[in-house]
Amino acid sequence: MASTPSDHPTPTPSQSIVIASVTAPSPPTAIPAPTATPSPVAGSDTKDFLPDGVPEYMRSVWLCTNGSALGVDDLTTSQSENNRCVVEVEYTDEFAVVTSNGIPNHDYESTLGCCAAEIDYEWKIPLFPQNAQSVTYAPERGAVAVSVNGVPFFGPEDGPGGDAVAFHHGYYEEDR
Repeated sequence: MASTPSDHPTPTPSQSIVIASVTAPSPPTAIPAPTATPSPVAGSDTKDFLPDGVPEYMRSVWLCTNGSALGVDDLTTSQSENNRCVVEVEYTDEFAVVTSNGIPNHDYESTLGCCAAEIDYEWKIPLFPQNAQSVTYAPERGAVAVSVNGVPFFGPEDGPGGDAVAFHHGYYEEDR
């Protein structure tokens, strides 16, 4: 039976909701691997081959599937890289298993550290998130979320400085 948005109410600001977990490397509290065999999806622009019960918000949102991405360039370098973003999504009864190479679907500047390279990422996103029983913090370092083009988001402890938390004096202490 397919679910409807009313089956899964939106949390209030005082509620916590678990959205995703990243594999690379997994901490002991990571969401366990799916038990069902994943079902491949034809692509983000088609709803064919989606298992029953995949929520509407997970349909047709992923970019860079089926080799559909154009080549993009790291504008930090002088040469043209012609990188391509790659996203694959498989569904189980409980999770959308999203894998990507971390390259965006647009030209970008890798800036400090130079030269973004493909990195294999995997996220297990619950199809039907539940309110957490207690507060769950994002990891201090590493990817904490994923965008629809497969590029990871990182928390305030990653990167070259405390500018991400500059206005949180007294609330956040950078540990480096």
